[in-house]
Amino acid sequence: MKINKNKLLIITLAVLGTLAVILMIFNDPGRKNTPAPYKIGEQVQKEKDQIDKVSDDKPVTEPVKLINPISPRIKPEFFEKYPWWDKLPIETEEYSIYYILPKESFRIRLKISKDSPQELIDDLTNKALEEIKKIYEKEPIPYYVVYLD
Repeated sequence: MKINKNKLLIITLAVLGTLAVILMIFNDPGRKNTPAPYKIGEQVQKEKDQIDKVSDDKPVTEPVKLINPISPRIKPEFFEKYPWWDKLPIETEEYSIYYILPKESFRIRLKISKDSPQELIDDLTNKALEEIKKIYEKEPIPYYVVYLD
């Protein structure tokens, strides 16, 4: 059986063309470099859906309302337990105040050396405690102090 050179060339080109199309479909460079979607919870997805609904060509009649403006990943129960959380950190030139969850305690970071005079340390610590009392109603206040160095 003798195959014509033209037919052989056509068959070869057809097979190579089919392989090229298959390789292009399965080796899409855009698909390869696209990271897997980051799972960020139902609340964030709802917010993204709300924002996506707002079109650039349509006037916005009402503002997009975020479920939790502080952090959509934080559950409402968290704010029931820590209602003052959104008021932190407190930053001044003399100290900063954070709440450290694992320690269930406020951390007062004095922006002075631990070798500073005790009177200065006490004064700044008391100022920081007064700031904490403005947002935290329970007594005693759980806290610890760290220093600049």
